Amino acid sequence: MAWATAPAAEEVAGMPGSAKVMAAFTVGGLVMVTAYSVTLGNNGWLWFGWVVLGLLTVGVVAARGT
Repeated sequence: MAWATAPAAEEVAGMPGSAKVMAAFTVGGLVMVTAYSVTLGNNGWLWFGWVVLGLLTVGVVAARGT
């Protein structure tokens, strides 16, 4: 009977380390932009930047998935 080895961490999560870091920065950016908007008022450029970061993150995750 052969013992199965545990899959690598990036296989379990489905994303390599760099994509995980980028996703973490995207979520952190969302929290920061939301906090800024709540405390100091809305800034369209911050939201635009967050959307661009989000789209880049989706692109990196999609590219790494193939």
